[in-house]
Amino acid sequence: MNSAKRVLSIWFPLLMAEVWQRKMNGTTPLLFFHEKAQQQLIARSCQQSRLAGVRTSMSVTHARACLKNVELHQFNPLLEQKALAALSRWAIRFSPLSGIDAAFKIDDTDQINQQLHCGINLDISGSVRLFRGEENLVNQLNLTLKRFGLTGRLAVAPTLGAAWAFSRFARVPTSFIPQDKLHQQLAELPVRALRIDNLSRQILTEVGISNLRELLELPPKALLDRFGPRLLIRIRQLIGHEDEPITPIRITAHPELFFPLTGPTTQLEALYQITKELLKRLCQELEKQHQRFRKLLFIYRRINAPTATLSLILSSP
Repeated sequence: MNSAKRVLSIWFPLLMAEVWQRKMNGTTPLLFFHEKAQQQLIARSCQQSRLAGVRTSMSVTHARACLKNVELHQFNPLLEQKALAALSRWAIRFSPLSGIDAAFKIDDTDQINQQLHCGINLDISGSVRLFRGEENLVNQLNLTLKRFGLTGRLAVAPTLGAAWAFSRFARVPTSFIPQDKLHQQLAELPVRALRIDNLSRQILTEVGISNLRELLELPPKALLDRFGPRLLIRIRQLIGHEDEPITPIRITAHPELFFPLTGPTTQLEALYQITKELLKRLCQELEKQHQRFRKLLFIYRRINAPTATLSLILSSP
């Protein structure tokens, strides 16, 4: 592994509630539920709800007993994915290698597991010098997140697995893990920080292994025989013996629509109708992609004069 590699992982434990509260400009406690086995269970909650004792996978009835004045909404994982994608695209200003957590799945029925993967990852190896150090980069990012009204837990480490683990399970909201302290600081993290399946974690707990120090002391062959290759791959990725690339977010091109005329025209009414038709098509196309726009650029090409342009910026999407 390249010793200079530095990965930043950002976890958004309250993303759904904070995006909703910012959009609605509200302060009432929020709960988002999903249905599982004919039960309504909590999928996401806000900070106020958590302080009142609400937890993911708690029944809605139990949650209501903790909070009397609360807004309850059906959880939509597509909206959470959309918010993560927007954040990942925004984070490209800090690193071109920015992507949503690869394990985030909108059809994951384990909401506790899905919430842990509600984050983005950046390879900042080539960006650190541009920002004059990791701390400056992370401070700028943190300040912007606060302006967005978002809670983020951040960790910088030599591997993606380690950065992910510290952003979720470190005692502090922001962590910087140097290469020479990696093994030492990993030791006290829980086994869950390894990103393994529930069954493997349960078996490890049953045999008395609760943290990564105890796990890393076991012989690799014994782990391979008992758990198969997946657990060893996660360990190797965690400590940097096996590379784990970040899948960068795809940047979609801005939609463009054209309406070529058969000949020049001086009729403003015709241009008005053409523009109206193009706007209608654009809105239909964006609706299919679940997107909105805030800025429009109209270009009118003329044969005997310079091209005319008109830029329109909306106050909200």
